[in-house]
Amino acid sequence: MHPLFGRRFALLSVSTSPRAIGYASVIYRNHMQLRIPLSATHLATPKELLGTKLTLESVTELVTFTHQCDADVNSSQLRLETLTSSPSSHHPHRSHNHF
Repeated sequence: MHPLFGRRFALLSVSTSPRAIGYASVIYRNHMQLRIPLSATHLATPKELLGTKLTLESVTELVTFTHQCDADVNSSQLRLETLTSSPSSHHPHRSHNHF
């Protein structure tokens, strides 16, 4: 665990930029100034915490596709179980000789 984890600091300023990482300037031990990335603090916005290049449309399409795949797999498993458990799946022409 990081030695500063869970500590509280007096906040001097917050700097943000759409193209750069935001920072919080804080006072440490009454005489030092630290610059901490906002993503390491509770000041971060959800956008800074979780970035993605996926659109809502692409995520929706992916979820729909995975649900369809699950349905296809479940249907295939059911058909396989039905085929392997039905009497017609046994080979009536084979004799079972026990020695």
